Amino acid sequence: MTDRPEITDIVAASTYARAEEIAAAVLTGGAAPGKHNGRLDRIITSRTLGFPLMLILFAAVLWLTIYGADLPSGFLAQTFFFTWKIT
Repeated sequence: MTDRPEITDIVAASTYARAEEIAAAVLTGGAAPGKHNGRLDRIITSRTLGFPLMLILFAAVLWLTIYGADLPSGFLAQTFFFTWKIT
């Protein structure tokens, strides 16, 4: 083995150095992460409201899936199976 670094080590080191430069340019010294949404997290994940909220969200997504699939299905049925009348 030689004392020279491998090309993969050089590429990896330059990639991490560039990532550190980008992170330093973007990040600011603001508030700690998660500080602002702690209250919202406590409400959403509480035992009292969390379970009903998740059931409502699940029902809304299920309804949107069923109702949303009906519209394109009707259009495709009319288009491909010629259910419209020709006069």
